[in-house]
Amino acid sequence: MLRSCFLVLVLALGTAACDKQEARTALSYTQDAQRAYNEALKEFDDHNWLECQALFREVKRKYHYSKYAKLAELRIADADFEQEKFAEAIRGYRQFVHDHRSDPVEVAYARSKIAEAQYKQINESFLLPTADERDQAIILDAFKELKGYVHDYPDAKESKKIKELLADVTARLMRHELYVARFYL
Repeated sequence: MLRSCFLVLVLALGTAACDKQEARTALSYTQDAQRAYNEALKEFDDHNWLECQALFREVKRKYHYSKYAKLAELRIADADFEQEKFAEAIRGYRQFVHDHRSDPVEVAYARSKIAEAQYKQINESFLLPTADERDQAIILDAFKELKGYVHDYPDAKESKKIKELLADVTARLMRHELYVARFYL
């Protein structure tokens, strides 16, 4: 008898404790995700790259089913891009494109950033031979990305900038071909 009274008391206290705990709803989940994303975005805007990337990763982990997790993936790649870690940024953008093909606006943005990062990887240094004399592999990669973006998104808002970069890359490739022709002439 004493045991059953004790059991009823424990169940009653457990039920009361559960009633006090607020039930998580879809709305509160979305609001929490948005709040965490905005906190990370504030760090991004303040150029606290390591902190913002950690916060964006936390948004991805905790709120995986919200739209903010998807946006956090892009911002992590953007932080790498802003730090001039172009290889990491390209990897992040490509992973985003692979994972979220159904979002045409964000995929177009990610592809434009891939093309821009490819372009920014082209080294210009006075210690190296002139660009015309060097291996053109990086420039060819940039050309392919830029050309592919312009072909796939001719009317996107980033297209004007990408077309300018494409014109520069095309001119570089032409100068290299002229250099090779003169060398063998």
